[in-house]
Amino acid sequence: MATTKKFKLAHVQSRSYKLARGRRYYYVYVDGRGVGYVSERAFARSKMSLVKSVSLVNNELDTNGFVTTDAINYVTDKHGSVVDVNSVKRSADRISEKTPGRYVVTYCYGKASGKVAVTVRNDANEGISKADAKLGKGGNVGKTWFPHELAFRSNYNAQVSSHTYVGTDKHGKKTAKLTTKFYEPNSFSLLEGSQETNVRGNVQGLDVYGQDMVTTNFYGGLESSKDGARGHIVCRVNFPLYL
Repeated sequence: MATTKKFKLAHVQSRSYKLARGRRYYYVYVDGRGVGYVSERAFARSKMSLVKSVSLVNNELDTNGFVTTDAINYVTDKHGSVVDVNSVKRSADRISEKTPGRYVVTYCYGKASGKVAVTVRNDANEGISKADAKLGKGGNVGKTWFPHELAFRSNYNAQVSSHTYVGTDKHGKKTAKLTTKFYEPNSFSLLEGSQETNVRGNVQGLDVYGQDMVTTNFYGGLESSKDGARGHIVCRVNFPLYL
């Protein structure tokens, strides 16, 4: 398979395995391409990755609090599969931002465990200032685009209409123009319909680096107003641009 260093930033998935001599060997897909069977011992098993600490602004009007699952980077089970963060046991579901203090949240899933220190700062006036700035002259108004035809599973045709992006300098003078058609997959390779692989067509941002294009795609719909909302950063390498 070559060195695992090559796959450090790849999208690795599996949906089947075989048992041999008491061990599991998963058939692995890397970025949607099947590469062969890999022992589960190659995966990070029963591991938990948490943020080092959380610092919150003191907000006496807070009604929702800090959702403690947001401090989880990932958690794996005994076979190396990533588990739903809501399956992780926590000592607190939310931390209120109303009361200053230091709170330690413990996390546990199987043999994996960890702790995160959450601090609510004590300055109730932090970030509050008098709005005395004068209204300035507005700049150019840009018209955004909406995909006319989303490419769903098994249909990866380009969008029907091209999309043009115009860049201006601080004086409003046009400095760059980009017209492109890009493929908008509905999901990443396997596990169709899951939050982990669902891309959706709600593009929130776009940037171009040479011939590579990066977009941020928001998982909208009914989940958009919930704590479980998800998003993806999608990179299209050697993307065709029309300048």
